[in-house]
Parts: sequence; C-alpha cells; structure tokens
Amino acid sequence: MTTLSKTYHPSRTADKVHSLKWKYGSFMKKLESGHFALVSLAIAVSSCLGGISIMKIFQNDAPLWQLVVCVGLTTGNLVVCTSQNSTRWVATLFALNVLANTVLILINSF
Repeated sequence: MTTLSKTYHPSRTADKVHSLKWKYGSFMKKLESGHFALVSLAIAVSSCLGGISIMKIFQNDAPLWQLVVCVGLTTGNLVVCTSQNSTRWVATLFALNVLANTVLILINSF
C-alpha cells in the first residue's frame, strides 16, 4: 500500500512575493522610457481628478479628513512630478492619487 504525503514548501510563498516584486520592477523599467509623458499625464489627470473630488466633497458637506486626504495626495503628486523625482515615485503616487480620489468621488456622489 502506498501513501501520498504533501510536503510543505515555505519557499513557494517567498517565490510569489519575489515574482510580484520582479513584475513591479520590470513595469517600472518599461515606464522609465516614457518618464516625461508619464509626468505630463500625471499632472493633467491628477489636477482634474483632484478638482472634481474637491467639488464633490464641498457639495456633499463631507468631513474635513476627506478634504485633507484629497488635497494632500493631489499636492503630493504634483510636487513629485514637478521636482522631477524618479519614475517609481511618480507612478506610485499617481496610482495612489487616482485610486483615493476616485473612491472619494464615489463616496460623495451618492
């Protein structure tokens, strides 16, 4: 009679984390070739999205923390873009800004 047994491989979890880091790093390397296009896009989109988000916050008479989050992330993204930081900083803050402002717009729309 044969018995099947499963062996636990703790390195597989570490391999998945390493794989995600590698994919993020390779994505950032692809974005580096279009750094100034990314900066232009980030400035335009984050300014417009931040303005819409602030308008919705004021219309809804929302709490002050929502305004602070919106203005902080939008201003932080604009500072990173205009100070010519690395592509990693620009892309990460741009994604965080778009995500947070979209959530704030959706919260204050209904």
